[in-house]
Amino acid sequence: MCKKHAAAQKVLQSFKDEYSAFFAYSKALVAFLTNKKSGSADGLLKEAIGTNAFIPPFLLSPGLIPDEEPDSYSPGSMKEAVIYSASNLRC
Repeated sequence: MCKKHAAAQKVLQSFKDEYSAFFAYSKALVAFLTNKKSGSADGLLKEAIGTNAFIPPFLLSPGLIPDEEPDSYSPGSMKEAVIYSASNLRC
């Protein structure tokens, strides 16, 4: 595991009770990057999709993300998906 993955995993573990889409998708990504063969990433991805099903299309097709991010969002909304995807793909 690379140092960045370990650091990310440590941060995510310190917020075990956080159930936002931002944390759910990040947990799934770290699990995929660190434990590809364990299958734990699949379950975490299903949980993440349960928090916001609008996020995967934006991650898979970044061209769908509007140029301007919304000022606010509601959990599970398309606006949340735009903000999450834009902030994570434009790093």
